[in-house]
Amino acid sequence: MTQPLTLGAAMNRAGSTLAVAGIPAPRLEARLILAHVLGAGCETVVGHPERRLSARQSEAFDGLIDRRINRELLAYLIGQREFWSLPFAVTHTRP
Repeated sequence: MTQPLTLGAAMNRAGSTLAVAGIPAPRLEARLILAHVLGAGCETVVGHPERRLSARQSEAFDGLIDRRINRELLAYLIGQREFWSLPFAVTHTRP
């Protein structure tokens, strides 16, 4: 059994993966997705790179990164979009 990834390692891996896929601001997007998975703020991701992801968190994070690589909008993945420092809920409506 492999040891769970730390937040820092998960961020670095996802940032590189998103960069190769041509996603603009890949480290920022990886940080936002990771914070969403953790249910925490970006300060937790940056301030505690040694913290380990649970298996469930790692699986959820990888799934969201895969969806982002396939060009699903970040706002749909994390369920919100900030506008003038105000968070707005975003949902994916299917026709």
